[in-house]
Amino acid sequence: MEIEKAAARKLLWGSFMWLLCHENDDNDNVSTVHENKSNKLRALVQEVLPAIDALLHNDDNDEQPNKRINGTNNESPSSSSVEEALSYLKAYSLSMPLAIPNKQLAMDEVESRNGVFLSVSDQVPQPLHIELITKVAGLNVVNRCLPHSGEQHHHKEEEEEDAPLPPPVSADKVKAIDSKQTTGMMSCDEIGLIFHCRENIRAREYHNSLKDNNNDKSIVIIGAGIIGTSVALNIARRQQQRQQEEGGEGDTIKQITVLDRLPINNGDIGEATSCTWAWLNANSKSPLSYKLLNNLGMIAWRRDNVIRDLPSWCGSLVRYKKSDGDEEGGGDRDPRLCGGAYFAEGPLSMEQMRTIEPTAAFLTDDNSDYENKEVGVKAVENVYYFPDEGQVDPAKAVHKIRKEAEELGVRFLGKVDVPEILRDSKGYITGVMTKSMDGDESNVLKANDVVVAGGVGAAAKALGGLPMMNHPGTLAYARSLSSSSHRSNNSKDQQNVHELNRILVDTVTQSHVLCREDGMLVAGGGVLQVGGTSAVETPSTTDTVGTSDALRESLGKQLLKAASRLAPDALKHASFVSTTEGRRPIPLDGYPAVGYIEPGLYVVVTHSGMTLSPLLGNIVAGEIEKCVSCDILEKYRPTRFHT
Repeated sequence: MEIEKAAARKLLWGSFMWLLCHENDDNDNVSTVHENKSNKLRALVQEVLPAIDALLHNDDNDEQPNKRINGTNNESPSSSSVEEALSYLKAYSLSMPLAIPNKQLAMDEVESRNGVFLSVSDQVPQPLHIELITKVAGLNVVNRCLPHSGEQHHHKEEEEEDAPLPPPVSADKVKAIDSKQTTGMMSCDEIGLIFHCRENIRAREYHNSLKDNNNDKSIVIIGAGIIGTSVALNIARRQQQRQQEEGGEGDTIKQITVLDRLPINNGDIGEATSCTWAWLNANSKSPLSYKLLNNLGMIAWRRDNVIRDLPSWCGSLVRYKKSDGDEEGGGDRDPRLCGGAYFAEGPLSMEQMRTIEPTAAFLTDDNSDYENKEVGVKAVENVYYFPDEGQVDPAKAVHKIRKEAEELGVRFLGKVDVPEILRDSKGYITGVMTKSMDGDESNVLKANDVVVAGGVGAAAKALGGLPMMNHPGTLAYARSLSSSSHRSNNSKDQQNVHELNRILVDTVTQSHVLCREDGMLVAGGGVLQVGGTSAVETPSTTDTVGTSDALRESLGKQLLKAASRLAPDALKHASFVSTTEGRRPIPLDGYPAVGYIEPGLYVVVTHSGMTLSPLLGNIVAGEIEKCVSCDILEKYRPTRFHT
């Protein structure tokens, strides 16, 4: 076993160094890589080390194959194993410090280098690894590395002939969609990612029946927030691409219509989206598979041409709770071991923190004497910096995506409720019943596929009855007299000592605050939901929907007061502007619910919708058009609540 591990470490060098040396136009030697790209090299090692365990155990007769890697569910590698690998890589590089690996040779041998680790990418996701190969060598080389359908290992029951398609079931008696079919790959060109997928037999049979009856496929999307709008845009994009390819693979869609209870023309962006803090991150999200899903969402924001210029990648400062007996920081979820190609610096000293964000203080109590050194040092224990995280204005994002979708023919209708999904005598979906929010006027809108992206509305029995948490949330908005009217998207380089330039999150006092590009301060409170964790009752998690303006203003000022402990200089002259409140769309177990609950009825509901929207928009559109199920979403199918 030790010999195999030693060989694997050498293979790490042969797989990583050519990528990092040739990542930029100026080809770096191996010494320069260790000096200037140590964080990225560390992230690669953290990401790929679990693949070594998977490879070493793939031939074992393990009674629990899903717990093979590092003991439990693809957990991050231990710090000692990471350090051992990094030490080996550096020592090997320093034996030839000026060497630059041959790029062409590495590309010729990529299957026996990078391809070895990527052969288990279905068990161990490797987004950074794939991103680097794509950047340096192109998608064709990536495809040579990924496992192919002919190499998949199926259990005996998966090889048996599929049962005939049963009749569709009603929404309140949902059955799982059979996806044990031919494996393949689905490309999401807009974000440069490729996903393992399987044919969805029931979805295919359902859509074939539409063709047999000469019915043109139409789609209704319920919900015009960031998720629904992203799905609409990407379905329209795929249709445009299919038309340009003159009959490419996939179904022809006649009409895409997006419905929402809120008005469309006056700038409303959906209840959940309007009350989102819009922190783009994968911070402390677990398990690793969910963290990597969010990490891919961040990558998608950087790659999609329509939205890539909207986020401010200003970075975040996060203070973590410190566990009993934990003298070196990190607490229960040590960010230094978070894995998944996620960079973290810390714990930071007061000087380091103030260099990154001059206004940051992280006071635990209402203490105006935060300049006192002793108080300050205590206040910044366990603060970490995450330079790759960002934020985005949700209204600007939705409006830009909506505009692009409309230009591709998507129709948006506001002030419309959907009390019923219509079905024919066989139970197949034929459309939706709509009701005007201004009166009793009802209409029928024809549709063969309905996508429920209406946030907490997915709990309605008529829309699938998805079990949801009751998790209200409130945000407070304020203007600071010191804030400029417009902030640069690259705020790192234009810091004002009285302006808040970074995102600040305090898990101790349960406050968080950021400053939008236009200078608007946005503050919230309570535990930030990260998937599978419970929130506590705080001012921002108290249900204020329908309460008086005076009560909402009082709550908003409480949130701002709490947030002022994080950055007193930035908030001490802040003037309250308004609050937004709504119910956060969080499925009952805290994780996304994405997929068919019956043929023709697809649900996509998730918290962290801002981070995940460009990724889910692409995957959902592909699954619907091509009648496939992507492996990356298998843990998050809504059918898990009905089995």
